[in-house]
Amino acid sequence: MKKFFSLSILITTGCFIMAFSGFAQTLDTLSSSAQISLLTSTPGPLLYQAFGHSALRVRDESKHLDEVYNYGTFDFNTENFYWKFVKGYLNYSLEVRSFEEYIVDYQYYNQSVYEQVFNFTQQEANEVFQFLQNNKLPENKFYLYDYFHDNCANRIGDLIFSVFAHRVELDNISWYEAVSFRESIDPYLRNKPLTHLGIDISLGVPVDRTMQPKDYFFLPEYLMLAMQNSILDEPGYGAKPLVKSHQVLYKGREFPVDPPVSWLSFSLLVLLLMVVLFFTRKEIKNTTYYKKIDLILFGFLSIIGLYLLFLWVGTAHEATHLNADLLWASPLHLLAFYFIARDKTSSQFFFWYFSIMFLLLLMYLMMWIIDFKNFNWLLIPVLSIYFVRLVRWSFYKKGL
Repeated sequence: MKKFFSLSILITTGCFIMAFSGFAQTLDTLSSSAQISLLTSTPGPLLYQAFGHSALRVRDESKHLDEVYNYGTFDFNTENFYWKFVKGYLNYSLEVRSFEEYIVDYQYYNQSVYEQVFNFTQQEANEVFQFLQNNKLPENKFYLYDYFHDNCANRIGDLIFSVFAHRVELDNISWYEAVSFRESIDPYLRNKPLTHLGIDISLGVPVDRTMQPKDYFFLPEYLMLAMQNSILDEPGYGAKPLVKSHQVLYKGREFPVDPPVSWLSFSLLVLLLMVVLFFTRKEIKNTTYYKKIDLILFGFLSIIGLYLLFLWVGTAHEATHLNADLLWASPLHLLAFYFIARDKTSSQFFFWYFSIMFLLLLMYLMMWIIDFKNFNWLLIPVLSIYFVRLVRWSFYKKGL
């Protein structure tokens, strides 16, 4: 009797384990009706929404599954969050949410959401799904964010090429243009001119190289364009479209198409230039000196210079290295600020200092002429103010 009872328990336990294993396996395997699609949202009103967003949707109605895999999430509660963000050591992660929860955010900010359903067989869909399941594990979900090379859109592009290797033939005929990283983000920032100027000044020489087609994948709009007409080779079948259908899930803001330039900021800076010209002329004519002009100017330029130097040598952001704007926004302007504040403007230091700064400004302008397309027009009044004061110090020293 005891043997029979023990045998019964063993058989029951075995059946339970087999049943549970089969249940777990069905959860990890998509059915033949499952769909995997690319979700692309347009830019929103907030700065971090300025370039749109990409995510993957996994839908399997037979298993009541409708989830979104989002590589663009971070945790504000991370220890030393802001310092890690500035230094370039902030980890982003893969977050899985229901589709209903995901789309609500974009409806709230009136961002359009496009869906492209991939033309996958059940086996291909499961290959992608298994890749995602592995990525969402605690030990795999985190990655070191890089805006141009490893963000929410890059990750999806890399996923497609990782899973299908050389079977994907990328479409780059209808949308690819040989421009730099800096040029590619211009349309998204034209309606935020001061933000545009700040970002432009912060970026260094690495973002001025010409992009290859896959380099565009950091922008959700271009990842969407690249996927639309790409080809996937299916073994034993032949080439087929990578995307079998596309639709608009929510209609809101569109991607910017050559947005008009806002001239308000430019006009205000030109007005400031006129004020500086007025007082500079008055200085020369009346042999006087308005000390506050240079204290504000060189104090402001030195702060910018320290910020740019920190982005270059003190952070992991490759895009901010080798910054040519340090030729005019130099940390060395702290020396000028010190001498002016102490009324030591007759020092021989000033002759050499402003002569060198004048040459560095001319060097920067020559670089602009050579690479005209990568110049931000808001810099014209800013550099003009700087130029006027350099001329004042170099050629009209009376009253100083």
